[in-house]
Amino acid sequence: MPWSSTYYPASMKNLPLPVREKALQVIPGTTQLFEEPGTLEQVAVQARNGFRRWLVGATAGHPA
Repeated sequence: MPWSSTYYPASMKNLPLPVREKALQVIPGTTQLFEEPGTLEQVAVQARNGFRRWLVGATAGHPA
């Protein structure tokens, strides 16, 4: 399950929200070649979500 500002590992509960939002998520079973079934897709989804969250929000109000 992807981490969010409300769902995250217990070890991160005392960290401030801005720090929790920048945490990296590890995709279990992934190696550097992404040969395992479904791992590349999981990484792509996480990358897309990160770009939407950080880059789109950063460019809001600026013409493309």
